Amino acid sequence: MLEGLHPTKADLTARFGLSQRLCVRVGALLASRIELTAALLEAAKPGTPTETFLLRKEILAEAGVMGTERLQTLAADTNLEMDLVIEEQGTKRVIGLEEELAAAAEFTAPAPSPVAMGLELSPIDVDPMAALISGSGPMGTPALSSEEVGKIKLTILTGVDPKAKIEAIRKLVLTGLPQNEKGLLLLRAVSDESPEVRSEAAAGLRALGLDDATASAVRSLSDGTAPEKTAAINALARRAADAGDAEKAVVIAALAADLRGAPDPPRAAQLLRTLGDLAPHLTRNPDFAGAVVRIAVRRLFSAPPEVAEAVGEFLAKVGAVEPSLVAKILWAEAEGAPDRRSKALLHVALSRIPAAAGPERLARATATLISGWNDSDFDCRRAANALLHLGDVALDALLEALRGVPQPQVSFLVRLADQVAEQPETSEAGAERWGEALIEIVRTGRKPARIAALESRALQRASLGTKRQLALHVLTSAHDYQNDEIAHLTDAFLRRLGGAAVPELAKVLKDSPYPVEREIALRALDAILTDDTKLAKEASDSLRVMLDLYRGGKFANEPLLAKTLGRVAALSGAPQAAVRGTAMELRTMLREFPARFEILEAYSWAVSNRHVEMDQKMSAGMTLLGLLDSKMPEDFVKEAWTNDGLQLTISRSSSAHTVLIPTLVGGLVRIALSGGGTELFLEKITQGLMVHWGRIVKGEVMWSPGNVSDLGSGLGKIAARQETPLHLRLDVIEALRTRIVHVPVAKALGEALALEETSRRMDMICASVTKELCDLAVHRDFQDSDDRAALLSSLGRIAQRTRLATDGTTSEDLRRKVVELLFDGARAGVQDAREALANLVKAKGVPPEMRKAIKERIGRT
Repeated sequence: MLEGLHPTKADLTARFGLSQRLCVRVGALLASRIELTAALLEAAKPGTPTETFLLRKEILAEAGVMGTERLQTLAADTNLEMDLVIEEQGTKRVIGLEEELAAAAEFTAPAPSPVAMGLELSPIDVDPMAALISGSGPMGTPALSSEEVGKIKLTILTGVDPKAKIEAIRKLVLTGLPQNEKGLLLLRAVSDESPEVRSEAAAGLRALGLDDATASAVRSLSDGTAPEKTAAINALARRAADAGDAEKAVVIAALAADLRGAPDPPRAAQLLRTLGDLAPHLTRNPDFAGAVVRIAVRRLFSAPPEVAEAVGEFLAKVGAVEPSLVAKILWAEAEGAPDRRSKALLHVALSRIPAAAGPERLARATATLISGWNDSDFDCRRAANALLHLGDVALDALLEALRGVPQPQVSFLVRLADQVAEQPETSEAGAERWGEALIEIVRTGRKPARIAALESRALQRASLGTKRQLALHVLTSAHDYQNDEIAHLTDAFLRRLGGAAVPELAKVLKDSPYPVEREIALRALDAILTDDTKLAKEASDSLRVMLDLYRGGKFANEPLLAKTLGRVAALSGAPQAAVRGTAMELRTMLREFPARFEILEAYSWAVSNRHVEMDQKMSAGMTLLGLLDSKMPEDFVKEAWTNDGLQLTISRSSSAHTVLIPTLVGGLVRIALSGGGTELFLEKITQGLMVHWGRIVKGEVMWSPGNVSDLGSGLGKIAARQETPLHLRLDVIEALRTRIVHVPVAKALGEALALEETSRRMDMICASVTKELCDLAVHRDFQDSDDRAALLSSLGRIAQRTRLATDGTTSEDLRRKVVELLFDGARAGVQDAREALANLVKAKGVPPEMRKAIKERIGRT
């Protein structure tokens, strides 16, 4: 029986090498239900007598009724050296060689296949190892005993000549072997080292029923150009997404074969990503999966970053399906890795499957690897990342490594161990062990190790007792290095310890013989107690210690001590008795040492506490106002001409301007805003400050720009306070308007006018200030980024008001102008301009239609 083919046009040109003209003729014959055998098509290459015969017009015209005798008569005219026959097979007719009928008796008939022929491949039989990795074992018993079929199989499986393999594949397709056996042999050939053999195997699989698109992609991946190969990988990835097991097996074999070659880095990465997506199917054959994993791993050793990253992703995906298989291969490869970089990459891959890799083994191996390495090396740091999520075993491995590590690496391992201790995978017991290790490092370590320890973040997880020991040892070792960096790091470390450090800080502040330790303790106390209001109740002992230190003159930086004393006393949660006692003692010291301005500042802080009685606040306010009203020296800068030119001398009386004025202004503002007083008291202080503001504006007194800014900002804070009476707020705003060109004043005006008030006078003032701020925002003298940001921020706050003027039309005109200025600022990258627009969208005072328009416009830009 003749075996006719129903090939595609691609098969006719690529596999059989037919001319385009003959392809058209074959297609026409197929349409007339006439098929040709493979042997006849092979003999019909361009220029041959067989091609001439098949192109005769009689062949197509008479094909439907032509018999063997007529066929042989026509063939005789073209000098064919073969005898042709026509065989009727149901609804179709097949033209082939007469000797094919004779040979058919010697072949086992092919197994019947369904009309829609497909590959009969079982996933468990998919094993292309023989071609991929040599010497993988026997292939199994041939289905036929025929000597010729045996030679074909032997050539495909063990041959080394690509031409011989190609010929054997072509003959295999014509044999009577079962489809499944043919498919397995061709699948092995898809993994062959020779691209030509892989291409021919794809053509053979197509003849067995493999999808045309898949077969074409496999062929392109085998022998196409670089762009064609890239397109083929994409096509195979799409096909494999919905394909059956057999087709997936072909795709995997083709991809693995190309990966085994020397693809360029982008294609190698593409292959690895595609194979990773097929990991569930790939791992159904562990031996084959292992071979592909080894190919991928060895690409790590000399691959560029993009390939190394793709290998990591591939190993992670395969490891998620078969972690033990991947771990075994990675450990074997790590033992024979050519360099530390390769080992590092393998350790990173193992860290993605920690359970299979063995956490303890991985932790010890990685800690040993990085201990003698330079942490400035990227691969060293990458290997270190493999330890981060291994928890206690990683921490213990690092602590062990620290005992014998070279000094240059100690700080790196300390920082790494701290990161591990900070992770949730590390137990509380592990974090406690690390806290105890930090104590030892701080006590005995060299400077780099101490610095690394002082940067610790995991100390938060240590127990209260360990934290207190840490605080004590960190403080008592601070004097070892008269170094600003150590002092700064120590200060930050103690702040992170928080309340646990407070008792130790007070103890060191009181007893330490080293000024640097006392100053660090003082700064840390200030930061800890003022940052966390819940800790203020522990301030009693600290206040007592600071008062004693100041009275005894045992602290070098007295201004810092006094200011800290006052700030701690001002805490709302501080004990009532301690605060009152501190305020009274400071007032006493103020009488004893009137020239010490720092006592004045501490006093103003202390009386601003809510526990201090109203009469004491009023007394303090009047004292500060009286001092501010007193005559300040005006000639503290002396001019004298000498042989060297003009000499300027600043007298000691300059402290009245550089220290006293800002102390008085800041103190008065704090007391005024401390609450608990009467409106009359607030008005008295505010009016007193405005008197000095008026003198400055009129030029009657000369203050430094910094002092003027402090006064303007202080008045602005009073005006922006919700409890400030309306008339007083308006008086302050009108007073400040006279210096609106001063940016800090403009900022203060914005904060004051942001408050909603129902007042015609307020609306009038608001309209005037808004217009002036808009003019300043576009003035050439205010295009500095900081100035423009401050002006636009003020305008943004004012624009949130319901009314910006006395009438609605003017109000909305001004609001629209502000919005345009904010959008201009946002386009120019002015800080907070976009945030101001976002706040307008949420502001209830802005009309809904405008909020909607702003929101849409923000979305477009």
